[in-house]
Amino acid sequence: MLRGVDVSHWDSGLQLDGSIDFCIAKITQGTSWVDGTFGAWMIQAHRLGIRLGAYHFADGQNPRDEAQFFWSMVKDLDSIVPVLDFEISTDDDVAWCEAFIQRFHELSNHYPMLYISASLCQMFNRSWIPDYCALWIAGYPQPAYDDWISRECPYNVGKWGRPDIWQFTSELSYNGHKVDANLAYMGELGFDALTMGADMTLQELMNAKVHTSYGDLTVRDIISWTYAYTRDMQPVVFDLQKRVKELEKKVDNDR
Repeated sequence: MLRGVDVSHWDSGLQLDGSIDFCIAKITQGTSWVDGTFGAWMIQAHRLGIRLGAYHFADGQNPRDEAQFFWSMVKDLDSIVPVLDFEISTDDDVAWCEAFIQRFHELSNHYPMLYISASLCQMFNRSWIPDYCALWIAGYPQPAYDDWISRECPYNVGKWGRPDIWQFTSELSYNGHKVDANLAYMGELGFDALTMGADMTLQELMNAKVHTSYGDLTVRDIISWTYAYTRDMQPVVFDLQKRVKELEKKVDNDR
């Protein structure tokens, strides 16, 4: 599992370090507001070799306009994972998210990750979003976890089956600050496949379903999940890893 934090202007002064694997930073909100600290987070992440995400905080305005604004701020950034952070209430939350994501995909040919509370996941069971978008949930067990120990997410996330990232606390002590702390289950390869700079064929492979004795699993699940390395799954894992490496090599050669 990967360890990561999410940050914004509220976390100004925090110094990242090599003990984490990724950082997801706020970049926009609504149709005009830009988080002025994003550049500093990006510089720190690049200097440390930490994977980077950029999130848009939904403001309840026209979702297509918000998606357009988000895209205008991230379109020239390399190797970032775009995220829609949805924490508001609208007349139809699912329809709002679908409209935002559809517009962002029209502009970028890329589906953003969706961040929501664990309590909202069931709402999306009839939506197409779980079929295309990675899931990042917020769910804080009590008593609160105050360490980075790898653990399974205890929440039912409906149609997604399992979250890609779990934000398990907003109070973890990190370099003198209380931060939002996250565990990512997709592994380094899966995280990289979600970046806007990734080859679409590679993304499609990572999201492809494979029939196994454990049920239908995505390639990302098989490569990153613990049980992927049990004896009966090893041939499948090795074959998929080989195919992924071949695609990564093709992407590098095409650039």
